[in-house]
Amino acid sequence: MVKTLVITILATCAASAYSATIPNPHWLCSCFQPSYDYGCCNKLGGTWDGVDACDLDYTDKNHNDYTSCCQSIGGKETKCKTIHTSDL
Repeated sequence: MVKTLVITILATCAASAYSATIPNPHWLCSCFQPSYDYGCCNKLGGTWDGVDACDLDYTDKNHNDYTSCCQSIGGKETKCKTIHTSDL
């Protein structure tokens, strides 16, 4: 019983340490119309940096929806780059 418990605890610790090393990707997007960015970011549930960029979950849908939103409100150009939790 104790041996099983120790193995379980060690396996849990190893899994936690491994998952901590895997980066958690996000999109960091801007549509180069700062007065509009917050609206698109808010609409998609992203985190606005307060200046000119939006941190979104890393899905193709979020990328496409952000681009569409920015274009629909007159955004000049949309740029998104991949960032990782360790970059934040």
